[in-house]
Amino acid sequence: SCDKNNKVYSSFEGVLFSKDKSILISYPPSKESLIYRIPEGTRNIEFSSFRNNRNLETIYVPNSVKKISDNAFKFSEKLIKLTFEPDNDMPGLNNLVFFNANILIEIESKLENKLQKTGYLIINRVKSLKKIKFPKYIKFIQDSMFLNATNLKEVEFEEGSELKEIGSYAFQNTKLLECIKLPRKLEKISDYAFCEAINLKKVEFEEGSE
Repeated sequence: SCDKNNKVYSSFEGVLFSKDKSILISYPPSKESLIYRIPEGTRNIEFSSFRNNRNLETIYVPNSVKKISDNAFKFSEKLIKLTFEPDNDMPGLNNLVFFNANILIEIESKLENKLQKTGYLIINRVKSLKKIKFPKYIKFIQDSMFLNATNLKEVEFEEGSELKEIGSYAFQNTKLLECIKLPRKLEKISDYAFCEAINLKKVEFEEGSE
């Protein structure tokens, strides 16, 4: 809780905000709720604000939110779903927002157009992930995106994939990955992209690859 006379901070439903409640500063890691609706009027989600949360499974983000800082959901062990209101016009999401959010599996929103413009996929270090199929508009697989995804066994690319680059350590330690077929427009595989992928025996390129 926060003293109501505090001139800098305020508390709402046990969550720490700036005095005017425009900035969500810290959500208690041990708070027992499974679902949290960020209050309308919140504009910024601060750095590491949901870090180390042990219980939250679903978070609803209102249209008022315009920025989610890096590591906002870092080590959120049970976070499964992040839902944005359909008209949210937030500029986009940095991959680090979800750094080590181990089982994030669904992001519901109309942010797809923003992702199409940037070509990035917002997912990182999903240890429980077994299979992924990349949408064709994804152009970049960032550094360390699937680092230590030790259950990842299947990687596919949608027909007509625009993928251009795979970053360093992108698939490091993906121990169950045995084969992968890369799309024809791929231009660069960075150093150590498949480092310690000890069972990777076959890498194919689509017909027509340069």
